[in-house]
Amino acid sequence: REFTWNFMCASCHSTGITRGYDPRSDRYDTRWSEISVGCESCHGRGAAHIAWARAGAPADTAGRGLEVAMRDPSGGRWAFAEADPRGIARWEGPPRQAAATRIEVCAPCHARARPIVPDPLPGARFLDAYAPVLLDPGLYHANGQIEGEVFEWGSFVQSRMQRAGVVCADCHDPHSAKPRADGNALCAQCHLPARFDTEAHHHHPQGSDGAQCVACHMPAVTYMGVDRRHDHAFSLPRPDVAAAIGAPDACTSCHLRETQPWAAARIAHWFGAERRPDPHPALAIAAGRRGERSAVPRLAAIALDGAQPAILRATALSLLSAPPTREAAQAVGASLRDADPLVRATALRALEGFDPRNRQHAIALLDDPVRLVRIEAARLLAPVPPAAIPPQARAGFDSAWNELMASELVAAERPEAHLNIAVLLARRGDAAGAEAAFAEALRRDPAFLPALTGYAQFESARGRHDAAEALLARAIAAHPDSAAAHYALALALVRAGRRADALPELARAAALGPDQPRYAYTQAIAQFEAGRIDEAAQLLRANLRRHPRHRDSLIALATIERDRMNLAEAERLAADAAALDPADREAAALLGQLRARQPRPAAPR
Repeated sequence: REFTWNFMCASCHSTGITRGYDPRSDRYDTRWSEISVGCESCHGRGAAHIAWARAGAPADTAGRGLEVAMRDPSGGRWAFAEADPRGIARWEGPPRQAAATRIEVCAPCHARARPIVPDPLPGARFLDAYAPVLLDPGLYHANGQIEGEVFEWGSFVQSRMQRAGVVCADCHDPHSAKPRADGNALCAQCHLPARFDTEAHHHHPQGSDGAQCVACHMPAVTYMGVDRRHDHAFSLPRPDVAAAIGAPDACTSCHLRETQPWAAARIAHWFGAERRPDPHPALAIAAGRRGERSAVPRLAAIALDGAQPAILRATALSLLSAPPTREAAQAVGASLRDADPLVRATALRALEGFDPRNRQHAIALLDDPVRLVRIEAARLLAPVPPAAIPPQARAGFDSAWNELMASELVAAERPEAHLNIAVLLARRGDAAGAEAAFAEALRRDPAFLPALTGYAQFESARGRHDAAEALLARAIAAHPDSAAAHYALALALVRAGRRADALPELARAAALGPDQPRYAYTQAIAQFEAGRIDEAAQLLRANLRRHPRHRDSLIALATIERDRMNLAEAERLAADAAALDPADREAAALLGQLRARQPRPAAPR
């Protein structure tokens, strides 16, 4: 299914596509107007434009009959201000009315996103038709630099240039698909060469590869061995930050024999150590990815900082860890009213980790003007009983719920779509519908691990433990080296009251998934509850050697050492846990208790 032209390729490489998938027969009847990219891919249906041309209308007629008119009618231009020492052009004239439209025409094929309506038409508002990925691990490094194949939109919307009003067509001719100028001349359209295209700025021999603007500000990644793509965030080189988060950087990607500290020292020597404010947002994003609660205040601050790009703010919201803190609650609450729809939609997702009573906040967003926000509001409200939704909001919920279900069925040929529907129907209390959707997912792919484990959890929750174990046996048979499958079986056995049988599965999960500290931690807790205190302590110590900042392992081992009267060691572990997050009340209370129990030297007489 990863190599199906109809699903994976057609919409961006052809024109006028109707995918024509029939779920009952599991077949396509795909139709198109052009097998390649034509005028109507960007400008929409052309009948009115043809009528305009045949009518002999003057060439300067606004819109020219195009459904999506890309020409900016404002009459403005980019120009350098003589008194501006920065040497950066500014837009002169009325606001660029078509700027957002022009970027959103490009976005569907230049963003990593899933469609939420079937066969979207050109010119549709992007978040009415697509759900883009955020700056997720494996796709982007923590500093927003490209890693996986994410195309250009997610990088460009991080850039200061996008926020200044620059659009794709300022640099790229959309008809020839070529840059509007070669080399540094492209950037010189808006960046004064006398200020930027000099050795005093780039510190490389003039005309060399290192003197090219793209070398430092648009690091590239080659995909599929042949497709070299430049990062479009236009970020400043920060090898010091890259070193801290384990990411590549532009400097040492060229200077292969040098280190990132060397590159950071050179930049500090050239531009000054304090040229940009710190801490860099990437440090908080990296800490949030590791699940460090100490990152929450900084992530919350990023989410609320309107000067930051929306995709970064949304990413920060998505990383706010559970259980929620006061800072997290304030950030999510404020973000539900944010001006940017991507931030609002992500805030709704973030609410899933809060007290269920907070789901009521989604009611106000059921009639949001943007479809992505509406469907996330419906998703969040799925577990809320119909009677708990105010009568005046029920029609809005029904409409948004239908949009949500339709958005999942856009990818009806994929098992993921039916798994998502199964989970939503289970939350809604529709057990029969959920069971049918789980079965449909497994009909698409009998070995689809998320569907097998999700279906098993569904069966366990309604007391059908034998059915759950049978599904997980299938999962392990198909994926014998999957830590997630063994962990799911262990939890199912615990729910069935068979804790002793769960121990070998927990051990297997921990052995197969050493990068997941939760597996070894759960194994240790199970050993502790079985009365094997020494084994539990050994497992926790091994887990902390691999993951020294795993908060739950620190707390658990500190508690064991306290009970064994190893108070100094317990205090050290509790202090490490408390240092991770000064607002962690449990860790602070344990540390205070241990310090109160420690014997202190007698006062001198």
